[in-house]
Amino acid sequence: MTYSSNGGTRSGKFNSMSGLINELDGEDYCKIVIENDDRVQLAFIVQQLIFIDYPLTKVDILLRKEERDADRTKRFMKKVDELSDNCELACRKLQELICNTENENETPERADRINDIKKTCESFDKINGLIQKSKDVELKFAVAASKKAGKSVIVNCFLGEEIAPTSTELATPNNCIYKKSHDNKYHLQLENSDNTKDFESREGIYDEIERYFRNAQNDKDGKFALPDMNIEYVSDENNYSTYTIYDTAGPDAAGTSHKEVAEKAMEKCDVAVFAIDYSKYLTESEEEYLNEIKALFTKQKKFHSLIFALNKIDVRYTDVKSPKSFVSSVDFLKTRMGNINEKYKDCIVFPTCSLEYFSAIEAEKAGVTELISEIPISEMRNIKFAHRDVKSLAWLHTHSENLDYYHGIDKISYDTFKKDSGMPALMSYVSYVAQSKARDEIVNNITYQISQQKQAIESIIGYISTIEALINADDEKIGEISAILKDYTEKVAAILNEKFTEKDLDILEQGSLLKLCNGDYKSFMDYQSGIIEKICSRNLVTEKLYGRVLTKIWERINGTTGYIDGHKIDNLFKKDDFYEIVSDMINKMKNDGVINIRDTLNIISDDVKKIAMYRQEKLRIESDRCRERLEKEHYISIDLPSMPEFEFSAAV
Repeated sequence: MTYSSNGGTRSGKFNSMSGLINELDGEDYCKIVIENDDRVQLAFIVQQLIFIDYPLTKVDILLRKEERDADRTKRFMKKVDELSDNCELACRKLQELICNTENENETPERADRINDIKKTCESFDKINGLIQKSKDVELKFAVAASKKAGKSVIVNCFLGEEIAPTSTELATPNNCIYKKSHDNKYHLQLENSDNTKDFESREGIYDEIERYFRNAQNDKDGKFALPDMNIEYVSDENNYSTYTIYDTAGPDAAGTSHKEVAEKAMEKCDVAVFAIDYSKYLTESEEEYLNEIKALFTKQKKFHSLIFALNKIDVRYTDVKSPKSFVSSVDFLKTRMGNINEKYKDCIVFPTCSLEYFSAIEAEKAGVTELISEIPISEMRNIKFAHRDVKSLAWLHTHSENLDYYHGIDKISYDTFKKDSGMPALMSYVSYVAQSKARDEIVNNITYQISQQKQAIESIIGYISTIEALINADDEKIGEISAILKDYTEKVAAILNEKFTEKDLDILEQGSLLKLCNGDYKSFMDYQSGIIEKICSRNLVTEKLYGRVLTKIWERINGTTGYIDGHKIDNLFKKDDFYEIVSDMINKMKNDGVINIRDTLNIISDDVKKIAMYRQEKLRIESDRCRERLEKEHYISIDLPSMPEFEFSAAV
């Protein structure tokens, strides 16, 4: 890895974490680049910095590829206004060309030419739309979790006040989509309604949302769900007012449609925080949900976007036998994550106590000034009684005793509570990922789309210009120009051949699946069928089924006390047990098959995209060669403005 600080005033290369930490001072902003593009190593470095409480706002950690993407984004944003001006200029020129063409006689050629000009106008309009999108990127992040992991408290921490209901008896039944208010009032609108409810106070909108939640809790016919809610909130106190924040439905509530609702939010967001209850680690339903989320994020190229919060770490103080350090818990969780999916080995976990952070900001907003600066912990009891109406102080008082007893902290303040909660580190990292890495992915994808439109425009511009030159040429020149165009057409036709060529496959890596299948659809299907057959092979299914039945029976035997008579043997394993095991196995095999197919299709998609970019480059070379010959040999110039030079790349 390489390290540089303050624009390169200090730099170096490191092969160990200890060497890097010795160089970091926590004061100067610095950049760390992972040279081998190993995301697992990147996650390891970030995780160690979290453990030592290093300020993540002072460090930018990225892969070499990400550094190139960030540089590309900067260069693109410098060109963005010039690009927009050129689009508008091109559209004006094209409109002039249409006006000139309208004076010609009605012919099929004239109609084709007008149609081509209009298509070019549409392409420029699309590019201009994409340019504006890159200038006004709306960043969205979601908070997801299984039920009762403290998800809504985390959302309230980001909002800076309690708007999301956090009752232990109420599950979030929909996606609540929070945006900063446009008029300093609170607004609530259900997605399927045209009516917006307006509120003057935070309490008013909170009560209304809670009322909706309680009604949904009793609505069995509606699968305990609600339409998504769009909520505008008033706040000048948080750093996330430019974000859209999704509080998602818990995916594991039995008998509900919450899972589909949660996945819809995950599909829309740029960054996601997944909260896990410290006392439960990972449940089976969470593992299944995380598998699906990872597949979804991989498909959408959101490589940086999933962050984990091991929430409710204050629970460790209630168990006298448990260790008071959360490091081992985080390491255990990361190992479990890696076992769920190989791709989760790059996960980053933030230990958090969202209730501690939120209690601190609630007491601060209530006007309890005594904790603005450090005070002896012994005074917390008196402060609690002096402000009986501030409920959050009771929780802070109890927690301060844990900090004193277990960690030797004898002075306390709001900053102490906030830092101990782990929430500032999580919140700053979410902001960092959203503003830098997620934005780079968005802009990189936009430039790829612009590149595709640019190719179409260049092709049409060349065609229109050539036609204009032919109109004014003599017979001899027309014959020479036709020969050049015929040669160009034949070469383009060869490049656009539907079948993959050996040269296409040669640009792929040795282990490429498309190369392995020799670009043949039937070979790919045979390969995929072979994998599915392995997952569903009779021997494997029989072995798994037999093993699960034995395990179930053995568990029942171990749980049976006294002599096992014939009646007890009959009750060890019943028909319903068999159906349950078979159903669970089928679902597991189905999920494994779907995940495998998704992963394979993603690999194929990347291969095809590389070939497409390779062919686009060949088309560009042939187009440039054709233009050069026409301009050099027959003085045909292209009058329409072209796009300014910029390095576009595929969104891979």
